Amino acid sequence: MAAFAGQVAASARARGCNKVMLIAQGFNLTFRIALLHGAQVAMDSQWPCAVLVFDWSSEGRFNRYTADIERSGYSVPVLISLLEALQAAGLETNVLAHSLGARVAMAALGAACSKPKPVVGEMIVVAADVSAEPDNDDFGQMLKRDTPCARRITIYASDNDVALMVSRSVHGGVDRAGQTPLADMRYQGPGIEVIDASLAPSDRSGHAYFIFSYEMLTDIMWTLNGASAAERAAKGGLVCADWSGGTCSAGAGRYILKVAPDRQPDFGRRLLKQVAPILLPLQ
Repeated sequence: MAAFAGQVAASARARGCNKVMLIAQGFNLTFRIALLHGAQVAMDSQWPCAVLVFDWSSEGRFNRYTADIERSGYSVPVLISLLEALQAAGLETNVLAHSLGARVAMAALGAACSKPKPVVGEMIVVAADVSAEPDNDDFGQMLKRDTPCARRITIYASDNDVALMVSRSVHGGVDRAGQTPLADMRYQGPGIEVIDASLAPSDRSGHAYFIFSYEMLTDIMWTLNGASAAERAAKGGLVCADWSGGTCSAGAGRYILKVAPDRQPDFGRRLLKQVAPILLPLQ
């Protein structure tokens, strides 16, 4: 692993930087598609440095979700070793974790962080398939542990994510963090930003919006460059909406990904969102 991290560091420095973007793939992705997604994210976010795609042997099939849950968990020790090796090689690692990859990345980050200081720079969590049950909040506990380990954590969630509706059913009706933008506002605070990406165009499942939405990729680009949500709103990529009587300037508002009306989820997607909970009985 140390030799591999050294090769990554050499590649990064050949480009004149000491950073790497590590993408932890989500559920239902083959290795080939994960590589293509990684290349697209790097190009569309104009990332200038080295890129790594962390693959954990997903079966690449929608109906093999429970198998993917188990296999993703086996990869956590490998990612811990990789994060430690990249840090030892003098690289700043920026993480983009999607779906089940968010669970893997958050678990690994907390374990790799032996002292309360950043192990990674930007930690971007998209469509996190992690329990957010109020009385047994796995996502909140992982955030609490991980926040000192990252310079900043940015959470993207969408209530049009049908794949996470399926996950919620499989998990006995327990909400998933990536499906509840309004509920996720409770996590917002120093070092943590929450973005409502419900309006982003996506695939049929509404789960891969970070790939299908250039609006999302643009916001990821500015996030990787260190811009705050307020600064990204000033650039026109986010819209600030009041929440519970608060305002964004006071730290209590809600930032929503700005998407033109003709690119927002169509009637079919909105209908599926309403019908899915009825068709998905709790397991």
